[in-house]
Formats: sequence, structure tokens, C-alpha cells
Amino acid sequence: MKKTFGLLFLQFLFFASVNAQVQFEIFPMDPQTGGNNYFGVRVSVAEAYNYDITATGFIYEEANPNTNHPFSLTITGGNLSAETAANFYAAGPASSASGHLGTIIYMYADVQVIFDATGNILKFNSTADVNTVLDQLEADYETHNQNYENQYPTLTSEQLDAMDEQTGFDQFKPFKDFENLFSGFTSQRASIEGIEAAWLANNFSGSDPDDTDLTFDDALNTIFNQSYSFSVGNTLYQLTTNGMYIGGVLNQDVGTLAVNAYDLMPNSFINDNSLFPSPKYLHGGPSIDFTSVTYDNEKITPCKSNKRKDSEPEFDNGSKRVKFKVSITSIAFRSGVGGKVVYYKKKNGNWKNARTEMSVTCGGTIYHGDCSTDFQFSDRNPISGFKKRNRISTRRWTNNGYPGSPSNAIIWKTYTNQIGMGFELPGIATGNLPLTF
Repeated sequence: MKKTFGLLFLQFLFFASVNAQVQFEIFPMDPQTGGNNYFGVRVSVAEAYNYDITATGFIYEEANPNTNHPFSLTITGGNLSAETAANFYAAGPASSASGHLGTIIYMYADVQVIFDATGNILKFNSTADVNTVLDQLEADYETHNQNYENQYPTLTSEQLDAMDEQTGFDQFKPFKDFENLFSGFTSQRASIEGIEAAWLANNFSGSDPDDTDLTFDDALNTIFNQSYSFSVGNTLYQLTTNGMYIGGVLNQDVGTLAVNAYDLMPNSFINDNSLFPSPKYLHGGPSIDFTSVTYDNEKITPCKSNKRKDSEPEFDNGSKRVKFKVSITSIAFRSGVGGKVVYYKKKNGNWKNARTEMSVTCGGTIYHGDCSTDFQFSDRNPISGFKKRNRISTRRWTNNGYPGSPSNAIIWKTYTNQIGMGFELPGIATGNLPLTF
């Protein structure tokens, strides 16, 4: 990001969704004196805020970009600007000055978030701060959507779709507001949204967004950059198809099983029925009961994390299409498991995300990092009834360990076919999908 004698506009947003445009400016000393041209750096906002905003970067001669002359400026809470002295940087007598942004540091959800513009990556001071940001993003997303829908309680799904077009409603606005705080930042969530838009425009041909999405978790994808990375302190966290790398080291997702593996499992593996039937979709059918858990002796495999599965084939009757998916994800200090369903409808010959009544359920058995301790769960969103959405998910997560386990045991794992999701779109389709690997 580079500008000579001009303004570089960045978007900041407080977690309460108040826009704060920050300006970065290189200004000349007036009048110039001596044998050099002198320049200063200024950052400013249009109105004062109750938190600090810090910008760092580098200033240099126009023809010689380098990092030899850094700057760091903080607009303290209640103030409108901060600047260096006008003679902060000395250029040659016939030279002008330019610069580029290094980092932006600001408060979101009362924690400090750092954007490294050079590396296009978000940095956090601690894992607790990452969890705080993710919690806030998830809460803001649901509040934003629920508040909007509460304005139109009597509208049908189709009528609410039409209202979306009239009002320009964007369900992802809380995620985009966060992303837009960082000029030039492209999140993994935004990349997947772009892939989905192209996929729809091409009549479901080309890249499938689910092939790119390693988490099926919109909040987590919002803090990941396009390389599925973020940093905590100086440690890089990067999610790949092989698992989570922390500081370049794979955080192994396969636990060590003792010879008497069966004895490690609190539940008996007693019959031939799998927890979940083969993946299917139905035009109607009973709800799935995730509390009745049975296992198959022949399907014992090492428990794993960072696994996902999407439905193939999806429900598709030519004018309506349903995609459903299930995943378990661990970034070492935060683990989550959930199901997700997305609905598409053809309108005027074009496919689009469309609202309909929907619910999603996810349940099964979760294991401790060493494949021993387990607990069962069953979640539904909403708890009862249905929501008028074009997608809905249920996400159980932890950053506090497992029931009855040490507080640092925060990697969730499972065995193949022991977690599954179910969905219901009344009048369209119901179905389920086991997580197998």
C-alpha cells in the first residue's frame, strides 16, 4: 500500500459496528529548510473513539522502497490524530517520499488484533484472544440475522427472500465488517464465498466451494487468510488437508491406541449396526435420534481430528438443491464439531441461495486427544421448530477441555462413522450424513 503526498484509506470498525475511517498521510515540512526534503507521517480518524488505533509502517524515498525508516503512530482513545514531527524523514534534495503500511493494531471485542499487511495475516497476542474474537464473530452473526428476521415475523420464506433483495440484506455482514477493518486483507471465508458465487453462476460447474472449505465454520474461516493461516505471537498456525501445523510442526491428529483399545472405550462395541446409516436424503422421514449409540467392531480405526465430509450426491430435483456437510476441526486450543445445510433454488433460470424453513442436527461421540475419554452429544439448531434461512449450522466447540479431563485437553477427535449430521427442510427433503474417513 503506497502513496506519495496523498491519503491511504483504511476501514476500521469497532465491534459494536461503528465505522471509523482512518487516513494515513505523508506530508512535507512547510517550509522546507536545509539541503534535504523533510517529511512526516500522520494518521487520523473522522471522529474520536474510546479505544486506541495503532498503525506501523515505513517511509522512504519514492525511488528506493526499503524498511530502514519505520514509524509507529497511535491515535489514543478520545483523540482524532497522531503524527510524527515534520522533519521525521529526510529525503534527497530532489526527492519525494512514499511509504507502505506494515501493521494495523486495534481493539475488537476488547482484545488487540494485529494485521500484518505485508504478509496478509492476522496476528493475536494469545490463544485466549483468538477465542474471544471467534466468540464475538459467531454472536454478532446470529444477532444480525435474528434481529433482521424478527422485523418480519409473518413473512413466508419466499417473501423474506424478496425483502432481502429490496433491503440489500447481507447475512454475512458481521464477518465482512471484521474483514474490512484491514485494507487489503482477504479471508478464507471471502474466498469461499467468491467460489460459491462463480459455481452458482456456472450452473454448479467448476470449483465446488466445499472442496476448498476445510472447516465448514464461517467464523473460523473469517480469521484465516487465503493460506488458512493466522499467528499467535510469533507462532504460525496453518490448517492443511493433512491437519494443523503449529510453528511448522504437524499437530498430529492420530492418537496412540493401546493393544486393549476396546477397554479404552466407555461404550461397548456390541452389534453390527453403525451409529449412522449410509448417507441419504429423503422427501420425508423420521427425525434422527443421536442419543442411541451403537458401534461396529469391524470399524475400529485410530481416532482423528480435522476431518470433514460433504454430501455426494446432494438432493437436487432440477429446481431445488440441498448441500449438507459435517466436520470436526481442531486448531489445538479450540475444537469444534458440527453439521451444516445449504439450500439453493432456481429463479428466472438462475441458481441462488434461497430461504426456506430448515433445521440441522449434529451428534455422536467425541474422544480425548489420546482416543480414550469420550462423551456423547446431540445438538439441534434451532432447539425446536425451524428457521427461515438459506443455510444453517450447529457448532459445538470447546476451549476448556473435556468433561472429566485436564483443562489443557482441548483437541477433539472421533472415529469414523461415530459423528453425523441430519437436516430437515419441510416439504423439500430430510436426510443425514455420517462423518467417515
